[in-house]
Amino acid sequence: MDDRIDDRPEDRPEDRHEEGSGGELDDEGPGAVPLPSLGVEVPAAGLTIGEAAAVCGLSVDALRYYEREGLTRTPPQRISSGQRRYGARDLEWLAGVVLLRATGMPVRDVRAFAELTRRAGTEAEVLAVFEAHRERVLEQLRSTRRHLAAIEAKIEFYRGRVGALGEP
Repeated sequence: MDDRIDDRPEDRPEDRHEEGSGGELDDEGPGAVPLPSLGVEVPAAGLTIGEAAAVCGLSVDALRYYEREGLTRTPPQRISSGQRRYGARDLEWLAGVVLLRATGMPVRDVRAFAELTRRAGTEAEVLAVFEAHRERVLEQLRSTRRHLAAIEAKIEFYRGRVGALGEP
């Protein structure tokens, strides 16, 4: 069976970019999207689903779920046997999805973001998705700070008790 990819990753415009510090800007598609750099060498034939999942810190099942739920920017390339192959841009996009999920962004919002970036002229809608998420994250931070203040008060209380009892 021939395992060559008809459209090899390095030949796809979305896989061509220059290395830089921080995130890369995907300016080849309808919407420019800052993508995190992974610093992983991706072979011309791309990575298998297992390799791609490992690079992104996902399980294979999670990566398949992300695909099913529309969280990927584009479907991965497939070799003649049907096996998925992921190029550098696929991995950078997935790393961005992992980052968004780690910030607590709901799957529905990541899906909306992915759908919006597939179309030109949706920057205002993308901005709205991120502004709404920022508000949720800021509320979580405020809540976490209140929780931390309560923990610190308990620590001070018990330090005072331990000191009053003469314990070390």
